[in-house]
Amino acid sequence: YVRLDALAAAKAKAKDISIALEQAKAYRDSVFTAMEALRESVDRLEKLIPRDDWPIPGYEELLFEL
Repeated sequence: YVRLDALAAAKAKAKDISIALEQAKAYRDSVFTAMEALRESVDRLEKLIPRDDWPIPGYEELLFEL
């Protein structure tokens, strides 16, 4: 939840920037970094939780089934 909150905060901060180039830099530097950190946790959880109990599509499903 800490990483999810960090992503939400980074997105909100970037969204409030009115200069397009500065906003793009904020998304690149803050939002993308926060997304990578959250993904690290989600990837670990995906390996621990049985597929039937996993609430979102897994990587294989996104690639081959959707």
